[in-house]
Parts: sequence; C-alpha cells; structure tokens
Amino acid sequence: GAHDLEFKARQISEFLKEGHIVKIELTLRGREKALAHIGKEKLVNFLKSITVEYSVQDNIKRSPFGWTIIIKKV
Repeated sequence: GAHDLEFKARQISEFLKEGHIVKIELTLRGREKALAHIGKEKLVNFLKSITVEYSVQDNIKRSPFGWTIIIKKV
C-alpha cells in the first residue's frame, strides 16, 4: 500500500542520513516474474520517493527473485 511505501522510504532516508549503505530488493513471486518490467518501474518510482540525496553504488539488477539496487548517501 501507499502508506507502507512511504514508511519504507522514510526508514531508508534515516539509514542514509546515518551513513549506511542500503540495499533495496523488490521480490517477485510466481506470475509476477513474467511481468518483471512492471516491477522494475515500481522500483524506479519508489526510488523517487526517497527524500535524501543518494548515489547509486550498484545499478538496478535482475536477481533470481526480483530486482535489487544498492544506494548510499552522496
């Protein structure tokens, strides 16, 4: 839900402010794997909701279970 995504974005922002490196994983299950491009779009949209400036340490990659990205504070 929208509230859950907002909460997670706030948590990630706090971790980044503390200087942590954050790995974000979007897990796809079952038939969702066939529509992986939609999952990638959702991950990109989620990254826009993070309020702290960050840089991408490891670009968005397809994993066996979904999508992953690693970010850190600028």
